[in-house]
Amino acid sequence: SLERAAMDAALHESSSRMLARAGIGATPLRLAVVGAMAGAGRALPAGDILTLVRRLRPANRVTLYRILDLLVEKGLARRH
Repeated sequence: SLERAAMDAALHESSSRMLARAGIGATPLRLAVVGAMAGAGRALPAGDILTLVRRLRPANRVTLYRILDLLVEKGLARRH
């Protein structure tokens, strides 16, 4: 729907700004990871994040963990 597309665009824009403020380049995969985490509204195991991201684009577990490590290092995510 048009409303969903507008929400997705707003999330993409806010995710891009958040990554930029942390000094992280906003690659499509990083944006997909941040979007999956934000859209869940709760802490997710890495496997669940990978499943959500793979609905949008190809991704492998090693790359996902590198992105998650970077987000933790920059203070944008926490390990549970």
